Amino acid sequence: MDSRKDLIFSLGVIALGIAVIAVAWSWPEPLIRDAVGPRAFPYGLGLLFVGGGAFVAWQRLRNMHAAAGYQVPDEGGEEEDGVPASGLRAMSIIGLCVIYALILNPVGFVVATPPLIALCLIAMKERKPVTVIVTALSFTIITYLLIHTVLGGRLPEGVLQGLLPR
Repeated sequence: MDSRKDLIFSLGVIALGIAVIAVAWSWPEPLIRDAVGPRAFPYGLGLLFVGGGAFVAWQRLRNMHAAAGYQVPDEGGEEEDGVPASGLRAMSIIGLCVIYALILNPVGFVVATPPLIALCLIAMKERKPVTVIVTALSFTIITYLLIHTVLGGRLPEGVLQGLLPR
């Protein structure tokens, strides 16, 4: 596999993230101040692009260094013959997201999110239970803390109504 393509793409994603942040930075201040404000989503998206692109670029550079060239072994496993991704897997994940959207308010973010993340990881053929559990719980905790503590936003509490810190 030629890892230069992935490296170029990841650098493009980093550039896109920087551009998104720059555009959001140029927006005028809103008349009514808000803890989150209209810039929060583009800032978060831009940071996600920059961080994700940097991670992929770092992986590709590391693999190129280890292989002493840009040809590196293919990653991942085989899918259906002649099809790059399983349609059943994609529809399963979409179905999980629909169910998640339906149960989010009554069940709550903290209770509904870990099973969604875990089931999506399992659908994507992650078979290490520790990885599935740690990823699902870490994502839920970090996301909750970022939205609740850093941004001052509110997430559905559901069955944990009144038990979560305010």
